[in-house]
Formats: sequence, C-alpha cells, structure tokens
Amino acid sequence: MKAIAKTRPGIGVEVIEMPVKRPAAGELLVKIAACGICGSDLHFYLWELGADRISSRLPFVLGHEPAGEVAEVGPGAEGFRPGDHVALDPFGHCGRCGPCRAGRFHLCTSPSTLSGAFAEFTIAPTGNAHLVPRSMDLEQAALLEAFGTGLHAVEQSC
Repeated sequence: MKAIAKTRPGIGVEVIEMPVKRPAAGELLVKIAACGICGSDLHFYLWELGADRISSRLPFVLGHEPAGEVAEVGPGAEGFRPGDHVALDPFGHCGRCGPCRAGRFHLCTSPSTLSGAFAEFTIAPTGNAHLVPRSMDLEQAALLEAFGTGLHAVEQSC
C-alpha cells in the first residue's frame, strides 16, 4: 500500500510502499477514507519543534486523525465488524484501569496511541475507534476529534 512517511531528518515527506499489516488482538484494520492534518504533522514535515523525537522510528507514517471503514477485526476486538464506519481518536483508553472502569477515559493510565493514518490502511486499537453512522460523511467523521477538542475548550471557558 502507499503511505506518506517521514523518511529522513529535514524538510519534506515521501510516498512509500509498505505492506498492509494484519490486526492483532484488540485491533482493527481500517481502510482510510479521510484524515485530518494536525499541527504535529506539519512540525514533522518541517522537521521542527521536537520532530527529532521520531528519529529512531524512521520511516514514520504520519497522520492520526482519520476516519474510515473497518476492513478486518482482530481477535477479541468486540463491538466491531467489517464494513463498520469509524472515527479514530489519536488517544485511546485501555478499558481496564480504575479511571476507565469509572468512565473517565480521558484519565486512562495506559492510553493507546494512533499513528500511520496517511496511508491506505491503518491499524487501530479498539480503544481508539468510535462507531459513526453510515449516513455520516467520512470526511466529517475525520474532523470529530478536532471538533471535540475545540468544543471542550469552549465548555471549559464558560
């Protein structure tokens, strides 16, 4: 599959070919329909403001604000099936720690992270995946995380 990756230090990215991974336990393989461009993606592109923290992981596929269709469900990934439409959150939750069991997922002590969504497919832990109605445009679904961040800021300011 094709992916947009940071392959070396310095300005720029490249389109690379890479294999499609299979989902492991508790993971989904998602066919990406749309992905937002985060400020951190721009910092990685420009190789500025701490971008060197990914040096040891090059090539590094950018993108972490996507939406798409579940292509394959890994073992134990309950609540999802192929064909489901999902919005993927950059930060997921484990579902096992005290805060998660209390419904306070934003305080998870072992959050999962998502990257690699500037590609045809990505692997997502189920804690990062949220079902969206099939009637929702997947480009709009990819904006849900950014919208939620702005909404939270407004709510906190009131």
